Amino acid sequence: MCYTFQKLQTALCLQNDAVLQMWVKGHKKIWLDLPLMIDSAFCAGAAMITFGAILGKVSPTQLTYLLVLEVCASLLYAVHKQKGHCI
Repeated sequence: MCYTFQKLQTALCLQNDAVLQMWVKGHKKIWLDLPLMIDSAFCAGAAMITFGAILGKVSPTQLTYLLVLEVCASLLYAVHKQKGHCI
């Protein structure tokens, strides 16, 4: 069950981060390209590191809340990238 839940959470992180990044750029449609998928994969990777660190100590509901907060935190990265502060 844990492996399946982790795969589901990874897919949700990738999808939500891609949507947030396109929203920050002001696009009405989501254009999937390699840079977008790489940034989304880094977001999901950071979330999975946290997921693995606290696995077994919290409930699945708490893990879901944590991953949603981490994806929302990636919004700050997207805003900084859009303004040109990131390389």
